[in-house]
Amino acid sequence: MKSGVIDITGIGPAAAESLSEYGFKSLADLASASVEKVSAVPGFSEVRSTQVIAAAAELLNASEITQPGKDEKNKKGKKNKKGKKNKKGKK
Repeated sequence: MKSGVIDITGIGPAAAESLSEYGFKSLADLASASVEKVSAVPGFSEVRSTQVIAAAAELLNASEITQPGKDEKNKKGKKNKKGKKNKKGKK
């Protein structure tokens, strides 16, 4: 599931709309923004802007982390179902 600006704690629909109007339409937009630029949005002090930028970066990083599938696990030298290692393993 892809996270959005609305998923940041303390950001409701009105704040998300305000951020969008100032060009902050995604977590990536916010995570890469400066405190000064986010503070230009009405209702966003330096403190709130700092918190929102940090939260956006955290959510963005969390959404990029994926659990490897069965095939990826086996590529890392793990044993397959028969107890044999794959091509990269020594067995």
